Amino acid sequence: MDIRLVVLLLILIPIIAAGIIVAIGANTIWIVILGGAMIYLTYTLYASRVDRDIIKSDAKKATPAKMYMDGVDFMPTSRNVLYGYHFKSVAAA
Repeated sequence: MDIRLVVLLLILIPIIAAGIIVAIGANTIWIVILGGAMIYLTYTLYASRVDRDIIKSDAKKATPAKMYMDGVDFMPTSRNVLYGYHFKSVAAA
């Protein structure tokens, strides 16, 4: 599927969905369901394609923490510590 078509669909689907919600009456459960569907479609159609075609992530490559390990700025850590730092930064913002 062409990336321009995917972006067009991701723009048109919320507009059509908003029209449908207004036509049938704004019910919160429909908004939640459509929002979840849009997040799912955005990930499967757009984000995974960007990861595969543009970023080209590879689990076998060395991360900067392993390549430049100096014990101060770059240091490998466990996944749990990384998630803790991530959520702490999000909460601080």
